[in-house]
Amino acid sequence: MKKNIILITIDSLRTDYLSCYEHHKKTKNIDILAKNGILFKNAFSNGANTLASVSIMMTSYYLPFITQNTPTLAEVLKKHGYKTVAFNPNVLMLYGFARKVKITRGFEIYNTLLSSQRKILEPYIEIGIAQAGKLLELFSLKNKRLFSYLIKPILYAPLPIDVPCPRADILTQKSLDWIKRNKDKPFFIWINYMDVHEPYLPINRYKSLFQKIKMWAINRKLRYFKSAISLDELNLLKELYYEELVYVDHNIGILVDKLQEYSILDKTVIILTSDHGEQFMEHGSLAHPNKGLYKEQLHVPLIIYNYDKNKVLKQKVSLKNIPKTIVEMLGINYNGFRGYNILKIESDEDPIISYGGTTNPYISVISGRYKLIIRKIKNKKYYELYDLSSDPAETKNIANEHYDVVNLLENKFIEALTKEKTSISLKNKTLIQIKKIKERMK
Repeated sequence: MKKNIILITIDSLRTDYLSCYEHHKKTKNIDILAKNGILFKNAFSNGANTLASVSIMMTSYYLPFITQNTPTLAEVLKKHGYKTVAFNPNVLMLYGFARKVKITRGFEIYNTLLSSQRKILEPYIEIGIAQAGKLLELFSLKNKRLFSYLIKPILYAPLPIDVPCPRADILTQKSLDWIKRNKDKPFFIWINYMDVHEPYLPINRYKSLFQKIKMWAINRKLRYFKSAISLDELNLLKELYYEELVYVDHNIGILVDKLQEYSILDKTVIILTSDHGEQFMEHGSLAHPNKGLYKEQLHVPLIIYNYDKNKVLKQKVSLKNIPKTIVEMLGINYNGFRGYNILKIESDEDPIISYGGTTNPYISVISGRYKLIIRKIKNKKYYELYDLSSDPAETKNIANEHYDVVNLLENKFIEALTKEKTSISLKNKTLIQIKKIKERMK
């Protein structure tokens, strides 16, 4: 009997906001998945933003080696008899690097649930407003009072910030409609919930006009005028973020209950994770900037439900290993994915490499007790080194005192990329030889 695979990604979800990862407030349905599955305490995204993270997660390859010909998880599963579908309203997956390498390959249906206006026009409007906000911040840098005065008409204009993506209830229902029609065949479905991604507009607070205007104002600050956010507003943003997560958690409960009703829960493996986390000023930033290679942005939840029960693994792993883990879990004979089967891993993945984005030269390397961040600006390298055993929050840069460790981790990064490049070259040579043999046999 072939198992179904449901991959749930909750965009921008920090690990430390889940109660199964010791948060003080409950996310009860995700807790149930963890108690009836495997929870990875130390899982890391390979990218600080969606494009970098998802591209690596769907192919198992580091960014420099992903092309239009790199096999994706969906392609491989489709070739082995799986129905493949994605419900992902993140518009970024239609642009930039993701579009260049066609990362959505292999999905028979790739549904964004977005209007043409949202997919084509609105992203550019948002970019324009964000740039205007930055210019206004620079213009008023030395006069905070003037800045506060100038932005008020923008913040409190009674014009809505629309919820840019369909909420969790719509995504869940669309997914269930598809599952109900296709439940008699093995399937792979990817559901990407966007509620936890800013703007934070939880449905339970989205009622009176006064509440709406207040939420629109603080979310406009978050998007366009980050420097104007006060400590009280920061705490409110954290509350709104958690409330969005609770709504997603509720819908995950609905999803699991329906799978039980359809009599397919026992033969369905659910993998829950996030593409990246979110910053709340721990390192001077908000949301998930490309330079954000710190713990709060890279440490992500990873739960595999319905494979084992109430098991916690503390080994360090990265999302790069998801394709290989899934094909081996399903008994599929395919050796084209890189990485490890994390269900069998006995020690830390070493090194774990993460990218600050698809276009900027920011890298982080985790190896043993240390984490190195490398930033290349105008051909000059800047290093940050943290001892995770004594400084898990990554607050004290010890690069200047431990340059030998900096060199060691940078060399590990170079070796990992060299190894992957060599592997790809050998694979390509083998494919060419096989092609020649087939031609001769004809």
